[in-house]
Amino acid sequence: MKQSWAVTLGSIGGTLVRIHLTFVLLLGWVAVTAWSAGGLAAALGSLIFVIALFACVLLHELGHVAAARQFGIATPDITLYPIGGMARIQSRFENPRQELVIASAGPAVSLGLALLLLTLSGGRTPSLDFGAVTGWRDGLALLAFANLSLFLFNLLPAFPMDGGRIFRSLLALRIGHDRATRIASVAGRMIGVGLGVYGAAIFHPILMLIGAFVFLAA
Repeated sequence: MKQSWAVTLGSIGGTLVRIHLTFVLLLGWVAVTAWSAGGLAAALGSLIFVIALFACVLLHELGHVAAARQFGIATPDITLYPIGGMARIQSRFENPRQELVIASAGPAVSLGLALLLLTLSGGRTPSLDFGAVTGWRDGLALLAFANLSLFLFNLLPAFPMDGGRIFRSLLALRIGHDRATRIASVAGRMIGVGLGVYGAAIFHPILMLIGAFVFLAA
């Protein structure tokens, strides 16, 4: 996606935070869908939840940035897309131990957020029906579930997602960077196809986009 379509929101520790203009389409789709189902209150609640979720995605990406900084690696910017976030880290990751730490940092943040939000919600069982959310504790429980889902999804060994980079780094410790990259790339393309096909089968546009992105990037 073109960086020229991204708007800079600010800077955190020298890393620019950008939001892609297609993110507005996601907010519009969420608002219209919720409005048609439950009116103004549902639309506002849904928008607040999506914005809170992407704040968690930003924290996930900042986890990668913080880990990269520990190794002296430059992190120019983070861009938020409708399908998630991407921290640009200026490294070819030829050191597998560094890649393992940096790739693991984001999912670790998501898991930590899930546990924190679940605690703040009073340990409530989240309802997957957003319309059933009636208070802030229910909202926190749902956000905790979303972060747990983000943690698990990112562990899929689909290069260049976090799980794919973890997979490559573990392989590289044994068989070298180049062979590990080729194997991780093939695995990423296979998983990308699988995600796209499954997304088409259940008519889930975002999952289809993620599948296409993973396939092309891998």
